[in-house]
Amino acid sequence: MKAKEFFSGASFKSIIVLIVIAVVLGGALAVLNDVLYVSAEEEVNRAVKKIYGKEIGWEEKELDAEFSKNDDYGEINTVYLLEDGNYLIQSTGRNGYKKGTVTLWVVLSFEGGQVSAIEKISYAGNESQSLMSKFGSSHYGKFVAEFDGGYFDSSDSQFVVGGATYTSHAVTNSVNMALYYAKNALGGNSDEG
Repeated sequence: MKAKEFFSGASFKSIIVLIVIAVVLGGALAVLNDVLYVSAEEEVNRAVKKIYGKEIGWEEKELDAEFSKNDDYGEINTVYLLEDGNYLIQSTGRNGYKKGTVTLWVVLSFEGGQVSAIEKISYAGNESQSLMSKFGSSHYGKFVAEFDGGYFDSSDSQFVVGGATYTSHAVTNSVNMALYYAKNALGGNSDEG
């Protein structure tokens, strides 16, 4: 095949079309990435607004590495002290479906240096979990209502959603991880649980 035949043939035209498509889509992705980018600060503001229905001030706290991971429960991603005195903790619970995780925002209040209540729980994300649509404010509300100062049993039927048992474990572990961190690193009751 001669060069002149190649440049005037269908193969060359196809290559040019593919290059143009790649350039246009690459440009569109770059623009959309800038337009749709959400900073870490904006993510926290959105979480606070979702939980409280309004924006309130917050201050990020440095994580205590000794208590930010637990083999049984999971890990702490971030901790914020809110202007109302509550703590907003983003925790990831492990041992979900297919060894996946569930990440929640957990708001905890303190009284007398101890965790006194779970104020609110909100979904933040998951990895490899199915049936997340079965979890919502009514399920998370059970943790709020049943909190007695201790940890939750992931096999307790009131915290297990039928058909999503392993995901229920990850949700419970996420709540327990927030409690574990609060009790040990935020001046809670120094419970090694």
